[in-house]
Amino acid sequence: MKHITSAFLLILCSVLIAGCNTNPVELRDEIRKAKSITIICCDNTAAASITGTSMMILGGTGALGLSSTKGANDERTKKFYETAGGPPLMLPSMFLAELQESLKQQGYAVTTEYPHSFDGYNNRYIFDTSKVKSQLLLEVRYVGQIGEYQSRYFPTLAATFTVKRSVDNKSLNTGIVATSDPGITSPLVLGVEMLRAPILSTLIPGGAVKYARLVNLDESQVVKGSDADLMASAKRIYAGTERANRDMAKLLTSRIAESMFN
Repeated sequence: MKHITSAFLLILCSVLIAGCNTNPVELRDEIRKAKSITIICCDNTAAASITGTSMMILGGTGALGLSSTKGANDERTKKFYETAGGPPLMLPSMFLAELQESLKQQGYAVTTEYPHSFDGYNNRYIFDTSKVKSQLLLEVRYVGQIGEYQSRYFPTLAATFTVKRSVDNKSLNTGIVATSDPGITSPLVLGVEMLRAPILSTLIPGGAVKYARLVNLDESQVVKGSDADLMASAKRIYAGTERANRDMAKLLTSRIAESMFN
């Protein structure tokens, strides 16, 4: 089991960054001492929709991409927003704004750049590096929807991040944050974390959820029952999704100089 765990950690490191840090304490201290940071985010900009979580867990990024493209165009999602009385939840841009403000409160001078594309082979964004004048880069991949799982509706949000030194693009730290619905149980026990944070599987292998730092949802952010119950509580779940998004941005800020494995 120890060998299996070690092998998984090696795979996880290679997925998230190009190799684990050889001196993580020293590098994380460099993050804390930096004064400026540029956020590179996000490669998904569609409004949140009501989406079955099986598509997220089993279908991965392909299913998510289809759902994200449709965005608020399906009838159930349209009805949800009409009942909630608010505009479509543009979660990626909302998250970016919250993250920017949260980092400013930590003392960083913050700028943002939108990536041209994502290089999956090398696990990095393609963007205009000439515009970056900060000491650090914070590359964030973000996904967010309102998930449906066994008569439960809840915001399912996730982000992976890598902090890099701007001058040489060296990775200094990496991590994972996500929302989790602790009310979800599974008779199999194994894999219940993945069910509670289903959208995370669209970004990284399902087993990596064990290393994510989580925003646990409370009952005010969850609706139990049918579509009719969802619509009856649309205002509440809408507000709960906004709050979860804010909380996850704050959590990511608190983790940029902390080890993923602690």
